[in-house]
Parts: sequence; structure tokens; C-alpha cells
Amino acid sequence: MNACVNGVEQTCTPSPPQAEVCNDRDDNCNGAVDDMPALSCGIGACHRTTSACEEQCTYDPYEPDRTVCEIVDSTCYPGDPTAETCNGIDDDCDGATDDGVLLNYYTDGDGDGYGAGAPVAQGCAPPAGLVTNNTDCNDGNSAVYPGAIKLCGTGACRNQVQACVNGVEQTCTPKPPSTEACDGGDNDCNGVKDDVTPKTCGIGACFRSYSACMEACHYDPDEPDRTTCEIVDDPSACVPGNPVAEICNNGIDEDCNGIADDGPPSAYVDFYLDADGDGYGSAWQIVRACTRPQGYVLDKRDCDDTRAEIRPGATEVCDGFDNDCDRAYDEQDVCRVGNVCQ
Repeated sequence: MNACVNGVEQTCTPSPPQAEVCNDRDDNCNGAVDDMPALSCGIGACHRTTSACEEQCTYDPYEPDRTVCEIVDSTCYPGDPTAETCNGIDDDCDGATDDGVLLNYYTDGDGDGYGAGAPVAQGCAPPAGLVTNNTDCNDGNSAVYPGAIKLCGTGACRNQVQACVNGVEQTCTPKPPSTEACDGGDNDCNGVKDDVTPKTCGIGACFRSYSACMEACHYDPDEPDRTTCEIVDDPSACVPGNPVAEICNNGIDEDCNGIADDGPPSAYVDFYLDADGDGYGSAWQIVRACTRPQGYVLDKRDCDDTRAEIRPGATEVCDGFDNDCDRAYDEQDVCRVGNVCQ
């Protein structure tokens, strides 16, 4: 406005403020242009926020080098909903988060990754000790769970079953044993392969025992570097040993007649009475026999067969006796105390 009109100074009065609109002007006179509240639309994952105003430009087809732009109201467009998933977000934009997709959690008592019983919690991330299934058929045994295999038995009796079938723990039953055979396997399931009863023959020192099984190897003429071996029955017969002259007092039946130490008188040996039971006999009490009589020994070096403490190898003591049977008594200064002889 003019400062002076007809010689009179004029007063400038501001225009009243208006509601702010998108027109590139400060309609509400607050010093900010087009400061409209932002627009928002949609809910959940579809929620969007945009400026209330936008610049819109048009092109004049008759003046291609000229562009006319203006500030106009914006439009808010919400995002597109997606299938709901368990993630703490309202993916399908219906106002409910994780509706219909929350996971049930079950206690996993044995830590094998499979739970049991009724659900104890719901959510999208399992808490410690909880899992998303209740298919364990034994939640107290970490070796038993769906897909696990139970093994039982040994040798030919070895068997296996699925640990869980339809939520029920299965029992593994070994296969029945059979008669042991020479085939490289443990047919009777005792943990030993090919332990067929050996072939035996002869008695006494002539007794012999042979394995009933043998390894047979075959060579393929078309593949000279290849050898195929297998365990088969040994067809050879058992051959006893040859008897020899009987030797007395060794507990062996050398002549293989079924009786040990039954040699002729020419094979007899001398036995000496051990009256005091110290393991040594006296040379003057002799018995010739093939088998040692009760109370007799082969060693005749006892010098006093009435006292067990006197014998070869005994410790010499100061008592006037030959304790160690070396034909000397109280030797080696056993009776000396210091420099004084007792």
C-alpha cells in the first residue's frame, strides 16, 4: 500500500491468515510455505507416509521448451498386502499381527530337537529349550526321536528299527541265532566269527586240536592282480601226535595211554620225606616212585627235618644251629654285638 494518501500517512494492516493449502504460499502466515501435515494411509506393512503437497508440472505441446509447474495436493497410496508370516508384522494389513500364523512351542526335555506334549508357548522365535514340534516318542532319551535308528544284536542277529513310528517308541529285537558255520560271519551271535567247534583227536601229550575253518583264496585268470578269499570248512582230518616214553613226575601222559606218570620202574625217581613241611626232605628217607607220594619232595638238602625253620636258604641266627644247612653254624658274626662276641 502507499505510505501517504492525500498527504496522510497510511497504516499497513496485515491481511487475515487463511488455512494453509498447497499453493506455494504461506497462507497461515507462520513463515513457512505449504507446511501441511504429512499424509498417511494404510495399516500394518501397508502403512505409508507422504508429503501433503507436491509439485506437478505440465508440458505445452505447442511450446515444447516450456514447462508449467504448480504446487498441488498430494495423494497417499497404501502398500500392497502380502501373505501373513510369523515375523511380528501385520503383513496382510488387516490390523492384526501374525494372525493365524503364530507357532506353537513344545518342551524338548532331552535336547534332541524334538518336543513332546501340549504347547507351552506361542511366538515366532523359539525360547531356549522349546521346539516347534511335539513328535518325540521318548522325550527322556536323546537317542530316540523321529528318524533315529535303534540297533540291537550282534553278528548275524544284528537288527535295526525306526526309533519312533506314529509317535510310538519301537522295540528293537535281535534276529534269532543259527548254528555257527565257516562263512566269515558270527552265526550264533556270541561276538566271535567262525568259532566252530574245533576238530580234536588223541589223548595225553598226543592230543591235537585244529580249527574247523580255513581261508580259501581263488585267483581269477582274467584278473591276475585280483585275489578273492573266503572262509570255508577245512576238509583236512585231525592227526594226533606221536607217543613217546613216559617221563615220571611231570603230570603228562607222554605215551598217550590215558594215564599220566605210569612209567616203568626204570623211569622211577627218588622222593625224600619232608617231615617238617618246609619244602625240603632228608636224604636218608627215600622212596622211589613215578608219582610223588604225599609228604615227599625231590629236594633232599634239609639238614634237620624236624624243624621247619632250619632249611637251605633260611636266615642264620645266633642259636648254636646250622639254620641255613651250609654245614656251619652261627657264622657271619651273627652272634657279635658291636665288638663283643656273645
